[in-house]
Amino acid sequence: PEPKREVVPPDPRGQGLPAKPMRAGLAPPPPIDWRIAAHPSRAPITNLTAAAFRDDEIVIANADAVGRLRNGRWSIDPIRGFGPGLRKLVPVGDREYLAISSDRRLLRLTDSNTLVPWGAPLARYAFYGIVPFADGRDSAFIVGGSTDWGRGMVARIDGERVTIVAEDLEVKTLYAAAMMQDGTLIAVGARGSVARLRGGALIESATPCESDLHVVASVGNGDIVVAGA
Repeated sequence: PEPKREVVPPDPRGQGLPAKPMRAGLAPPPPIDWRIAAHPSRAPITNLTAAAFRDDEIVIANADAVGRLRNGRWSIDPIRGFGPGLRKLVPVGDREYLAISSDRRLLRLTDSNTLVPWGAPLARYAFYGIVPFADGRDSAFIVGGSTDWGRGMVARIDGERVTIVAEDLEVKTLYAAAMMQDGTLIAVGARGSVARLRGGALIESATPCESDLHVVASVGNGDIVVAGA
């Protein structure tokens, strides 16, 4: 594994913000063309907490129910026994979804809209983010943190088998992650934590801000976009 490096971005403005190196000779990016549209089949439940999309269906959830739009028709089923709803839904396999409940448990949403506990119970960890493998296998990385010390952790799920890849990382609890083009995992989390991992080893970390970061995406050329509050 590569040695861990601590990244401290320069701050020439003295405002506590990270400064990205300038790239000479590049034209400014084009303005964003925002397009917002409503689906003709309005969701029959409100106050949504999670959603996932495939080419031929949409799955949504709130604190009380799970809805699935397929072939132009909605099916709605109540959520029972898994806390106040779902916080994360990610497609895996052919027709099923991995889910994280509001109380940070890992669940599986079957093709019949049934929620079942997934993987061995791991009371020491709280799960927050899921990154499915791009090859369509029934596998994914899961990020979260320890419930005792609030340190970041990464696990891998293959089918129903959960393997802890890295735990008690030198970063705070991780809320979201994305795969980079070079195969490394970028994860973000509490108190501005940003971590890059390869093979379970933390090879790079940074804290560009003090805000909690909840979203990260790889946009190519080694760049990432993060968002938080």
